[in-house]
Amino acid sequence: VERLLDVDGLGAAGLDGAGVAVAIFDSGLNVAKLEELIGRAPNFDAANSWTPPGISTGAQHAPGEFPIGHGTLCAYQALIAAPNATLLDFAGLLPAPGGGGSTIAPVLSTALVGYSQLLAFWGVAFAAGGAGRYKGLVVSNSWGLPNPELDFPPGHPGRYGDNPNHPFNLVVAALARSNADILFATGNCGRDCAFEGCPADGKDTIAGAAALAETLTVAGCDVRDRRVGYSSQGPAVAGMGPPKPDLAAYTHYLGSELEGAGMPDRGVSVACPLAAGGVAALRTQAAPDAVPSADLFKTLRETARPVDGQTCRNDDVGHGVIDPLAAARALGLPCGPAS
Repeated sequence: VERLLDVDGLGAAGLDGAGVAVAIFDSGLNVAKLEELIGRAPNFDAANSWTPPGISTGAQHAPGEFPIGHGTLCAYQALIAAPNATLLDFAGLLPAPGGGGSTIAPVLSTALVGYSQLLAFWGVAFAAGGAGRYKGLVVSNSWGLPNPELDFPPGHPGRYGDNPNHPFNLVVAALARSNADILFATGNCGRDCAFEGCPADGKDTIAGAAALAETLTVAGCDVRDRRVGYSSQGPAVAGMGPPKPDLAAYTHYLGSELEGAGMPDRGVSVACPLAAGGVAALRTQAAPDAVPSADLFKTLRETARPVDGQTCRNDDVGHGVIDPLAAARALGLPCGPAS
């Protein structure tokens, strides 16, 4: 995967994520395990990480000290293309109280608070107009609405999946307009090999924030550039934004082995943070005020590597497989280390 992404080439160009914050919005990180996996201590900002108040985890954990799980798996992938990025632990996918008739509701309630916190951090502490602590903010989301049945019914004011005016969709769009780079996984409901709990027809499984124009929506492919059968297919749910997915990134490869010795890192949960690392690598030199998030995502779509001779976007892999170094060249980024 490092070879296919040309991580050596990115590093030689000074595109290694240094000075860029990558927020893993997931189940919490275990930084000690990450250090064991990558052989060094990753850059980690506990002070600007966030744990939801009032969430039951069986025990209270500090940022970076959560049980080893999905969030740690995602963080591992982000560091492949951006080894010097700084991780933020946004543990928004923890067990929460009941959702009032919708399985997705408690997740969204927590996510709304977490994203509001990200928006405040980015506007005050991160952005160049503030303290200037970070060059960029990339947010990786390996979660979504896998089945419309988990949402409120049509017409309910709390319905999320096809409602661009849902509060969470609005705060995501607001954060994106402030030039944070927000990525979402398509989901694991591809019609070939759907995960448990997906609708039988695979329809409308790219929904909510993953369907917004402001986000980069990532499908999954293997190292031979073939869509993995569980990667959700477009188009996204109607009424939210442009056709999705935008592009694909790698998954189902031997990496962290967190699911067991010899077991692949799998799911579109892996592809999304891998792509987020590629975005963070670009942000090492592509400042948000010079290259707004919308422009960066447009360039990534235009420079994605076509799959199987594709000549236009399709509903399986979008515009093709992410190619961060090609995007860097298209953006005219300096070819040497940043000063």
